[in-house]
Parts: sequence; C-alpha cells; structure tokens
Amino acid sequence: MVILWYLEHGETEEDIAQVEAQAPWYLHKEAPSFADMLAGIRREIWTARFSAQPVFKRVSEKIRRLLPRWFLAA
Repeated sequence: MVILWYLEHGETEEDIAQVEAQAPWYLHKEAPSFADMLAGIRREIWTARFSAQPVFKRVSEKIRRLLPRWFLAA
C-alpha cells in the first residue's frame, strides 16, 4: 500500500533533495527508500491534521516544509 500510494502521490525529487540537504555525505541517492516513502505519507497525514484546524489552515504549507525528518521517521 505504501509503495502504491507513493507511486501515485509521492514527490521523489523533493524527498531525495531533502535527504541530500540533511545528509550531505549521502549524494549517491537516486531513488527514495521505503523509509522515505513512509515519511512522505506521514508528512501528508500531519499536514492534513494541521490543515483541519482553523488556526493552522493558512500555514499548512509551512508546516509541511518544517516537519523534521526524524519526526516522520518510522
């Protein structure tokens, strides 16, 4: 299910760029790992949860970008 969701909705280039920005020594990454896919799903779930709150509705894109990778990890 995770892989199917990611194939349809995942952001491969963005996820790889985020990994490279946070781990500059990891420059050979060409495809997202399963953990990257899980993080993508978690990012969407948390964004939806925050967006459901009227207070956070306007800042949902900022929240999406600021969610730390460790927070989204398995």
